Amino acid sequence: MPKSKRAKVVHLTKTQKKGKELTLRLYANIRESIPQYPYIYVFSVENMRNTYLKDVRSELAGDSR
Repeated sequence: MPKSKRAKVVHLTKTQKKGKELTLRLYANIRESIPQYPYIYVFSVENMRNTYLKDVRSELAGDSR
């Protein structure tokens, strides 16, 4: 059987950075969406594997974008 790669340690110096372009694109998408929706909720979560947050995401997924 092949070894599992889940427990493998990856040093941060070897990871790819997302860059400033991704952040600017996200801000631009938010600014474009402001006139379309009466309410905008922006939040960040450290661990999206929580079952309660999965329920919230699936419930809001039909209304977003």
